[in-house]
Amino acid sequence: MSLFGGLFGGASKKSAEPREHERAPGHGARVQIDSKTYTVADLSTVAFRLSPYDGDLIERQQFGFRFRIVLNGESHEIPARGVVVRIDQNGLAAKYQRPQPYHQHVLQEYVRLTEMQD
Repeated sequence: MSLFGGLFGGASKKSAEPREHERAPGHGARVQIDSKTYTVADLSTVAFRLSPYDGDLIERQQFGFRFRIVLNGESHEIPARGVVVRIDQNGLAAKYQRPQPYHQHVLQEYVRLTEMQD
């Protein structure tokens, strides 16, 4: 079972319309926390997982970060706030607050397109 399946009760069947909490591989998405940049292993419109993770955050800690993604050939840097859900041998899992509407739309489109590629 995937990390997100355990955290968010992953669906047993895929529907034609992906649910908002379903995960997608990061496909090159990155997260910048302080001065370090990490590759995103899993990404959804409400959470992400970094693997590996070697930073200083602890479980239940709130933190600020930036998504760095490329969508349709354009680079996007999306500021956000999150909370650490779990840190273990699989890396860091965190939920994040919805960013401003424009950035939320960019993230939703990015997740949708990466799901289609799988």
